[in-house]
Amino acid sequence: MDDNGITPCARVRYVVDVTLQGDAITFDFSPGDKQMPGGMNMPWASLRSAVQYAITCILPNDIPVNEGVMEAVMIVAPWAGR
Repeated sequence: MDDNGITPCARVRYVVDVTLQGDAITFDFSPGDKQMPGGMNMPWASLRSAVQYAITCILPNDIPVNEGVMEAVMIVAPWAGR
């Protein structure tokens, strides 16, 4: 990301804390920057899709990727509307 969509070269901080607890995993995007003034913000469906893809990449091949897998995933992103 080169900037915030409005100000050239403005720094944008992306941070995600990933926590495993029992059989659940939490992706917390709260520590990063909040919504940006330009058209660079990610809607909830796109964020969920990106997290689901990350989960798919780390799961063993014998586990089917379906909605049941996503039940164990929590996403915290105060800036992403639902």
